[in-house]
Amino acid sequence: MLARLGEVLAAARAAERGVGAFNVVHLEHAEALVGAAEDAGLQRPPMDYFKMLYADTALNGAIAPTRCGHAFFGTSSCLFATDAPFDAEQGRGLIANTIEAVEALPISSAEREKIFAGNARALLKLPARIAAQAEP
Repeated sequence: MLARLGEVLAAARAAERGVGAFNVVHLEHAEALVGAAEDAGLQRPPMDYFKMLYADTALNGAIAPTRCGHAFFGTSSCLFATDAPFDAEQGRGLIANTIEAVEALPISSAEREKIFAGNARALLKLPARIAAQAEP
């Protein structure tokens, strides 16, 4: 599923959420953001604002970071994504490895479905998937 960045941001804004990626915020960035938040006089602790973000699974299929991101953000704020087509297999390897990483999470199949598609559908206010009808 592809969506324009403006659509994703508008949906996140309407839901009073943010959009981010697991691997975007490094320790150095987090420390700078905490300092800036304190200087700005925010009403809540900075960690509360991080928890408002949506995060993706674009971690090159690495299982441990995927588990870490999921543990922090929770199923309802995780969106399936890869950095495809930026690998030697034009994206096939990244997609397969990222699917394996999500499937390795200790969660139910219903939670996996939310990460693979349900959360994006909800965020973008898309209709539920229509089951394919078998041809006679």
